[in-house]
Amino acid sequence: MSSALITEVDTPQAELLQICRRVVRSEMSPDAAFALIKNMKKTNPSTSSLLEDVLWLIDMEMAIEKKNDDSTKKFNELLSLISNEIVPEDVLKFELDALGANDTTFNLLREESEGYAKLITELLDSNNECVPSTLIRLHRLIGQFNLDPNRVLDIILECFESSTNRRQFFISLLNDFKTNTDDLCSILGFKFTFYQQNGDTPPSLYELAAILCSERVIDLISLCSFVRIKQFCCARLYCGGVLVATFRISAAA
Repeated sequence: MSSALITEVDTPQAELLQICRRVVRSEMSPDAAFALIKNMKKTNPSTSSLLEDVLWLIDMEMAIEKKNDDSTKKFNELLSLISNEIVPEDVLKFELDALGANDTTFNLLREESEGYAKLITELLDSNNECVPSTLIRLHRLIGQFNLDPNRVLDIILECFESSTNRRQFFISLLNDFKTNTDDLCSILGFKFTFYQQNGDTPPSLYELAAILCSERVIDLISLCSFVRIKQFCCARLYCGGVLVATFRISAAA
């Protein structure tokens, strides 16, 4: 079924469908998608059942459009993350069997993603605002599952981006995590580069960057090397600012 046949409206199911499609198109990481779906479940109890229908539709689209191996891998990674956390494993396994998914591949991916899933769950727990205890659990997960430190940092940023209302918690966590400023700036910069090459940059990423700069976690000058703004856009913004300032001065006089 082509994605063009589905009219996307502002409903939870349409939002889930859009999230899953972005994963398949490599427009969003499985980790980021999992974080968004997990937040949806907090406010919408029917998220799990809606997601089952969405997964069926995505699998049909992938089969008809003959998606490549990379798309299939990302889709399976998302399935691994949502297992038990969003949809009960036995229900998900039944759906996967019905869709013809390979059990061995699923189990392998589930084991590989278990550590990152636990990490995301830990970071998105809004009831846990104690940074020292969170940091201890994060280090345990890194050691137990041999997690890649750079990917851990990337996931922290993804969760921060989806929960900017917990600003102080994530800022303290990044500081106590002994994050290398250059590494943090590079990871954030690559996110901007990706979106600039593949479409519009989400406002949430700009908000995250603004918070990190204002809290002096990263350097604005260093980040600007990754953010491409066309000269004519800068000129328009500058001229607009001059006109507004001139108008205000005239009005005050």
